[in-house]
Amino acid sequence: MNTYTTELTNLVTNINTELESFYSKQNKAAAKRARGYLREMKNLCKTISADVQAAKKAIPKATKCAPCNECTQVAAPTQVTPEVVAPTAPLI
Repeated sequence: MNTYTTELTNLVTNINTELESFYSKQNKAAAKRARGYLREMKNLCKTISADVQAAKKAIPKATKCAPCNECTQVAAPTQVTPEVVAPTAPLI
């Protein structure tokens, strides 16, 4: 992930430099280089997005735990058997 951050930072710096050169000096070659860096950034963003999506799919779904049904945990739900309660008063 740190590699992506470094690459994105470098691309933004390069784009900024080339756009400044284009707008301040009307350098047409700088505009072409800026568009090339923007294209690289677009492709890098697609790669990052695909990696994030794959990592997201690899995370197991959270499930409700059986005892309380309130909290979420990653473990599989456990089977809970109902307790049998003896009647306190005799049945008529």
